[in-house]
Amino acid sequence: MRTLTASQDAALECAAGYSTFARVKVLRGATWHDLTELFEQRLNFLDEVSWTEAVDSPVGSADVRLRREANGYSLAPLITGSPANLVSGSYSPLLAEGATFTVEVAVLPLGMAPQAWTEVFRGRIDEVDAGEEGVSFTGRDYGGGLLQDTFIEAEAEYGSTMGTAVEDVLQSLLDDNGLSAFTLYTPTSPSWNLGRYIQKCEPVADAMAALARQLGWEWRYKWLSSGAGTGDFRLWFWSPDRAATVPVATFGPGAYRTLGEVRTSIADVRNAVEGVYLDRADLDAAGNPKRKTVLVTDATSIAANGRRFMRVAEG
Repeated sequence: MRTLTASQDAALECAAGYSTFARVKVLRGATWHDLTELFEQRLNFLDEVSWTEAVDSPVGSADVRLRREANGYSLAPLITGSPANLVSGSYSPLLAEGATFTVEVAVLPLGMAPQAWTEVFRGRIDEVDAGEEGVSFTGRDYGGGLLQDTFIEAEAEYGSTMGTAVEDVLQSLLDDNGLSAFTLYTPTSPSWNLGRYIQKCEPVADAMAALARQLGWEWRYKWLSSGAGTGDFRLWFWSPDRAATVPVATFGPGAYRTLGEVRTSIADVRNAVEGVYLDRADLDAAGNPKRKTVLVTDATSIAANGRRFMRVAEG
């Protein structure tokens, strides 16, 4: 996920309208192949691309739908004589499982052609489906997919008697399991040290998630801007800003030209919310945080909709 640049934000607010463009590139060997400008004829095979990243999952995914053939050229992997499957000089499908691909977009005022592209997703192809009408492939983001697919094959001891920083343990998990190409980026150290423990055999993604959840943190493959010392996707160990108050983008009534459907439901209204937490600033006689309950209500909503209660489960 990447935030909008100033120029993209301005284009979206352009009174005359705006245009969006997308392209997908696949890496084979050391060469990137643009699926919107393939071969000398610059054939456009791209029909549709979508990508998603959920708050509850650290791994994003993308779906790409392509034309099967154009001007006699085919992207179907089993067509051995197609130039798309001879990119390395011998039979080697362009759309192969494990190949790296990127999704790039451009947002411009209406009528302008893209001159620069913004990379919004980088992944590995997981599955290729060559049907009669078209070819499609899906893939998870590059870092998340590799971490999920890499299994810790032997139990090992991590941490130390004096305590080892959790970010150092996470990097060791990567290094020890063939993933040393990932240099973990930790914006701010949580100052959390781990004692000695035995790491069981499980996917690297699960092992890292278990350590991160101890703090309420997470790992995620996300963009690190050039202002932070790079301009690339990196593997982050970070604490999401759960108290964010500054909006990323604001769309007012003037930003909408057509509205297909709007549906609201009282089932989504909650105006009395109760939460339970441990107050580390208020300790009991044994030095343990006291368990407290907080209830927040909205009188205006209760008057309009009746009291609609929810309780946040203690985790």
